[in-house]
Amino acid sequence: PAKMSSSILTQHVAPALGTLVALLLFLAPLKTLKAAMQGKRLLGDINPVPFPLLATNCAGWVAYGYLLRDYYIVVANITGLVLAMHYTLQAYCLCSMGGERTEGKRKLLHGTVVGASLMMAYVGLVVALPLGDKEEARKLVLGLVCNAVIVCFYASPLAEVKTVIASKSSDALVFPMCL
Repeated sequence: PAKMSSSILTQHVAPALGTLVALLLFLAPLKTLKAAMQGKRLLGDINPVPFPLLATNCAGWVAYGYLLRDYYIVVANITGLVLAMHYTLQAYCLCSMGGERTEGKRKLLHGTVVGASLMMAYVGLVVALPLGDKEEARKLVLGLVCNAVIVCFYASPLAEVKTVIASKSSDALVFPMCL
């Protein structure tokens, strides 16, 4: 009985809680971007770098979850991928509305999207390439790439530290994503 309850905890309860926490993280920028799109803020106040990194991260984890046949990982990250692509497109729209004031942000967003797209292509190659009996190697490489991307995602608010210090305002940060 103790082994069975432990198995339920580790195979269903903990992954379900992880999925819930991931969904809360993925929803964090929604309010900020909605306000920006309604004209209350410009992209100049928002760091766009996390959005394409989040999309890349989720795409990688969807592939990883598929390889593991772990549908908790897949479901959470498909949702995150869709939301992150939506956020990235909203950031592009905000860049176009901001004129010259957001030109630097647009270039930064564009560079991040290009880099993230290359990373997604790499993830696709790792998943698609026949590695023979090297299924474990594929999982390892994909897991390492996903972890590298998530480190970049969590470090991306650091790109705004200079702005926060210079302006003495934390408006450039999407607070829930900093937690």
